[in-house]
Amino acid sequence: IRIAAHIFGIESQRSQLVQSAIDRITTFVDLTIEAVNSGEVRDQSRVLAHVETLAKFLTLIDATEPARTVRRRAAAAGSLARTA
Repeated sequence: IRIAAHIFGIESQRSQLVQSAIDRITTFVDLTIEAVNSGEVRDQSRVLAHVETLAKFLTLIDATEPARTVRRRAAAAGSLARTA
């Protein structure tokens, strides 16, 4: 999409859309990780699998650093859940 956005002159719109998607996904991940850490979820492995899917979405839109952060936070939340 990046090449097509450049050709059609809509790179700034694409960039805004990507940033908006990153913001929404990371906000949802934050809420999800908080729920896991507080013990509010019943099936933590399933919830953390959904978080991994969100990290894959971030990777698909070339947001590799936020995807790494999401994966690190999910791993930490998973390890906290196992020790609790």
